[in-house]
Amino acid sequence: MTTPTTRTALVNGRILSSSGTLEAVADGTLAEADRVVIDGDHIAEVHLPGTTHAASADVTEDLEGRFVLPGFVDSHVHLLWLGAGLSSVALTDAGDLAEIRRRLVDARESLGSEATMLRGRGWLFDAIDGEPTAAMLDEVVSDIPVFLDSNDMHSIWVNTAALEAMGIDATTTDPAGGRISRLPDGSPAGMLYERAAHELGWAYLSSVTSNQDRERHIGLALDAFAAAGVTSVVDMGMDEDGWRALCGVAQRSEGRLPVRVSAHWLVVDTGDAQRNLDQVNRVLELRNDPTPWLELVGIKLVLDGVIDACTAALNYPYANGTNGDLLWS
Repeated sequence: MTTPTTRTALVNGRILSSSGTLEAVADGTLAEADRVVIDGDHIAEVHLPGTTHAASADVTEDLEGRFVLPGFVDSHVHLLWLGAGLSSVALTDAGDLAEIRRRLVDARESLGSEATMLRGRGWLFDAIDGEPTAAMLDEVVSDIPVFLDSNDMHSIWVNTAALEAMGIDATTTDPAGGRISRLPDGSPAGMLYERAAHELGWAYLSSVTSNQDRERHIGLALDAFAAAGVTSVVDMGMDEDGWRALCGVAQRSEGRLPVRVSAHWLVVDTGDAQRNLDQVNRVLELRNDPTPWLELVGIKLVLDGVIDACTAALNYPYANGTNGDLLWS
């Protein structure tokens, strides 16, 4: 038996609706609705000015002129990355190597002697003269591993201590669809591109991150979205660790999250057709129990790289004569 829900009408406010009323009118203002009916947790009706409507609500709430608009939906997020990034060194607006170094020095000093790692996020290739190297970072932070996610999240810039922590040396081979930057003698130079970032860099970071930390990171990300007026997000790179942490956050809140989450599972080409299909079957297994707040809706395939690192596969080469490779045939 279905439990009836309460229908609430919002009236006497400035109400914008996504149902065809956001287009600008001749005088430059936006058209508005004058009544919205909410049935439980869903918008059931939107009434435009001048239209007639039945008394279709159990409760009427007077907005007293307040402004109402649909919640924002972010259609491409990475909850774990964002949550971890909120406590990392912000580098997107660092215009050059000197500024990046200054921020890393400040962060290292603030972490104290007990620190085991320094993470940063968002640096831009345009801020570096030439290819980033571990030596550039070693000059300011060499005692602990440094991991700096690029702004496009397809590359990681690391120092020598990080290379040593990951066990990457001259004998480490490039993963299919990825690349480790090299010095003339073949030793790693400090950049992990594409699947090298995923399968070496982020795999290492995942191995040293507890599920408790993952749940904390997801909580930070969801709270940040809610504070910004985002009501739904689409996570475009879900995996086992992220799903377990996200479900843990939901369970502690009786299934309710600060924002609704729809997730796409990241399927990585293992080189084996059956193992690839096993990843898809895992998604089908997990998606059988969706909730109003959390569900798996699809898969994601990363087919090539990005423009910033010259790893996107283009019809013509980049100015330096290189081109990106396809990660899937």
